[in-house]
Amino acid sequence: MLIDTPNQFTVSVLDTFRNVGLRLSFDTVCGLFGGATFSTVDPISGESLVDMMGGDHKAVVSKLSANGGVASLREQSVSLNDDTLEFYGVVPNAIKIAMADGNLNCGTDETVGDAAFLTAGGGTVEGCAAMLKNRELAVFAVRVKIKTIATSTSATE
Repeated sequence: MLIDTPNQFTVSVLDTFRNVGLRLSFDTVCGLFGGATFSTVDPISGESLVDMMGGDHKAVVSKLSANGGVASLREQSVSLNDDTLEFYGVVPNAIKIAMADGNLNCGTDETVGDAAFLTAGGGTVEGCAAMLKNRELAVFAVRVKIKTIATSTSATE
């Protein structure tokens, strides 16, 4: 977290999700939307990252764009098979789930995150999808920059 002024601070969304969210695989997220390649928009879902923040000044949450950002999969139509996205599930008692035996890497390992997410949603993708529709859990997409490898060569005579 970076504090710019006494009234403004910047939060790393990706780091936050890795600490309190469950990393989800493309297959799990796609299954939540019936195999669709785009998520379903529900603009009144109230899944903004700052909905629960009090005070007069609401924080500004970046939208998913070509350069980065975050989006609720219910508030913004997202192309799910975009390889620059990471998906995170937010469920009740996520911190307790993350601290449970075997779930240590649930924020970075898709296999562990998927299993924890399914358990929190009743054990099936269909159960998780129903909870998603009822706003009992949320799924967010975070755009990450594609890693590049820089190489250099030198020629000698």
